[in-house]
Amino acid sequence: MNAVTSVLSKVGSSVLSASATLNAAGKGMTSSQPSVNALEFAGNQLKNMPQRWQACQAEMAANSSSGTVGEAATKVAYGIQVVGAFFLGEIVGRGSLIGYNVE
Repeated sequence: MNAVTSVLSKVGSSVLSASATLNAAGKGMTSSQPSVNALEFAGNQLKNMPQRWQACQAEMAANSSSGTVGEAATKVAYGIQVVGAFFLGEIVGRGSLIGYNVE
């Protein structure tokens, strides 16, 4: 993964330098400004990707919990209840168990 983040950082730097070149070339032109800002934004996002990825990995490591099977079963049961309530609401809303009554 280090190779990917290194490439992203290099691409971001390249995009930023291209943005700076375009910005310097089109100082008096207002039509090119939005594309230059978009390039600058993309370059900053790509350049900062390695730091954000490292922060993401650190946060995932800090928040990883060893939940029990009982906790997982409880969450699955709650999910089934929510889905069941949705389907029951659909049946009540339609007024029939299967399909709509078209007369």
